[in-house]
Formats: sequence, structure tokens, C-alpha cells
Amino acid sequence: MYPPPPRKSRRRRWIVAGLAGFFLIIIIAAAVGDESDEPERSGITASSTETDERSTTSRSSSPARPSTKANDSTTASSARSSSSLSSSFGDGTHRVGADIAPGTYRAPGGEWCRWARLSGFGGSGDDILGFNAPTSVSQIATIKSGDAGFESSGCGQWTRSSPRSSGPSTNFGDGTHIVGEDIAPGTYRAPGGEGCYWARLSGFGGSGDDILGANAASFISQIVTITSSDAGLESSGCGQWTRSSPRSSSPSTSFGDGTHIVGEDISPGTYRASGGTPCYWVRLRDFSGSGVVDAGFDTDPTVTIESTDAGFESRRCGQWTLQ
Repeated sequence: MYPPPPRKSRRRRWIVAGLAGFFLIIIIAAAVGDESDEPERSGITASSTETDERSTTSRSSSPARPSTKANDSTTASSARSSSSLSSSFGDGTHRVGADIAPGTYRAPGGEWCRWARLSGFGGSGDDILGFNAPTSVSQIATIKSGDAGFESSGCGQWTRSSPRSSGPSTNFGDGTHIVGEDIAPGTYRAPGGEGCYWARLSGFGGSGDDILGANAASFISQIVTITSSDAGLESSGCGQWTRSSPRSSSPSTSFGDGTHIVGEDISPGTYRASGGTPCYWVRLRDFSGSGVVDAGFDTDPTVTIESTDAGFESRRCGQWTLQ
């Protein structure tokens, strides 16, 4: 007979149940504690977020105070530039639009007066937009708004040009003159002189494109026809210019060096001169400074002057006589 199986201990079951209950109570207590703390933490986070949002909103909604320092400086600089622009200035280098205003200016000139319009201040030849040949006669220069600067030396005080109250003249000396304002259009004579030079101008910018016609610097008497469309005339070393009028005497068949009007001063025909070294002669279509019909260098010159020629000019040729 087998012995009965052993009984399980009731005490062990109660111990296990007790431990399980204890741990369950701890878990529930921990869960309840977390739930009670969450509102506080949420409240802190929400409050902090609201505070940050209010602060951000307050900063963004408050109008920013612009810095006026830079603007004030720019305005002051512009004001200084505007107030310092001058319509009268002396020799030196000047900034257009900052130191001097654009416009047409006159200067009395002086010994070795020279001026230049500038596109920049780099000191290279490329910076020069226009310039005059150094001279002692009065000057006129048109400074443009696109120019960077203007430089002059030995020219005296520059002043903005204004119409003359006396009206244009028909008798004037060397210098630079505005046609229709200083001088009247027409054909003029001058006695000439050592290095006499004149040029008809389409403008006063100092560029080669402004020259409509010019003589070769000479010592002989001169004739020039100034048209109403010319902007100006410049002359140096030529003496007093007077408007030409018909001669009372008949045209001559013997004459010397100089510039002569055909049919008024001299008769057309074939002429011979004693010659010289070098003898230079020119038959002229007009007196514009560019109207050459024919020209030559000769030591024993013979020239036929046509009745259709406007004029005849000779230098170092001696006396011309009709053949």
C-alpha cells in the first residue's frame, strides 16, 4: 500500500498572495502620484509658454524705432553737396555735381590757360573728355551733367555764362565768343599776327568733334565766315575782327600774301609770284576753314584763280601779278 501524496502548504500560498498585493498597491500609488503632478507641470509649461508668447507678441507688436543716424548723415551730406554747388569757381580740380554745377562757363584766360573735362580722376589720358590747347585768350567751356570733374590752370575765375545785355557785336578781338550772343554771324576780316589761329565751333566741350573748321596757324591776314548755326568762334593772335564790307575800289590784279576775296579784293585770272621757300597757296571755295578747292607748295608758282572761287590765300610767296 502506497503512502498518500503530501499536502501543499497553505502558508506558502498566503505569502505569495501577500507579496502580489503589496506590489500592486505600490504600482497604483505611483500612478496616482504621476497624475497629480501632471497638472502642475502642465501649468508651469503653459504659463511659461503664454509668458513667452506675450513677450514675443509684445516685442513684435511694438513699432521698431528706425535708426536715423545713417539717414540723417546721408541727408546732411546731400544738403552740404547741394548748398556747396557753385556757379563761380577758380582754378583747380572740381567734382561736377558735388563742388560745381553743370553749365556753360566763361573765364578771362591768362598766360598758358588750360582746362579739361574729366570722366574720372585716375590721372590717365582716358579720363579726359575734352580740353583746350593752352592759350592766353578768354575761354568758354560747357561742363555736362555726366562729367565727373573739371580741371583748370591759369584761366582765372570761371562764371556761369549769361546773355549779354548789349547784344551781339560785329567788331571783336581774340578770345572765345558765342555766336548770336557775343558776336553776330557774317564774314569777318582780321589782320593776323604771329601764330594767328581761329576755329569755328559747334560746341564748347573741348573735343575735336566741336571744330567745324579752322585755319592753319599763320601770320597772314585772315577771313572767316561765321554762320548762324555755329555755336562759337575762337581766335588767338589774329587781332581785331571786323565784318567785311565791299571795297570801294575795283579788284586788284597785283597783291601780296594774305587772304583775299575773289571779285572784291582781287580779280580772277592767272597769276605768277616771285616765290619763296616754302611758298604755300590755297584756292578757297568758302571761308569756313574747310573749303579748299586746290593748294600747292611751289618755289616758282603760277596759279589760275577762277571766278567761281570764293577766295585765295598765300604765304611766303611774295607779290602776285596777273599774267
